[in-house]
Amino acid sequence: MIKRIKNILASKEFKQARNEAEGHRDNTEKTEKLVDEAAKKFQRKKQSQFGQAWEYLAALIRMVQAYIRREYTQVPWESIALSITAIIYFVSPIDLIPDFLLSLAYIDDAAVIAFVIRAIRKDLEDFLRWEAERNV
Repeated sequence: MIKRIKNILASKEFKQARNEAEGHRDNTEKTEKLVDEAAKKFQRKKQSQFGQAWEYLAALIRMVQAYIRREYTQVPWESIALSITAIIYFVSPIDLIPDFLLSLAYIDDAAVIAFVIRAIRKDLEDFLRWEAERNV
């Protein structure tokens, strides 16, 4: 599994998604469009394809939405950029393993999401606490 993640992170597809994420830094309209597209795709896909990463993907989407709305800004840009990278990778039909290969379709997406979750775990947990306190 670690080797698979390293291969994905070294792939041109991941690097392209990471570079594209930087283009979202000052473009909230572009980011809103991406997040909306991700939310729609999220609703169409089956949770079983992503396992535990499913709920975290939903949290990444919500965190980016809150950030671009300036509701939650207590998170470093690097964490938002990694979250956007995972969202871009999820939305993009051009992955290391193309989505049309149904039996393997979301292995690389789930691996990228898992990597990002591990990389920003504290920031994501802080966001989830903030979100829970806000909804009380």
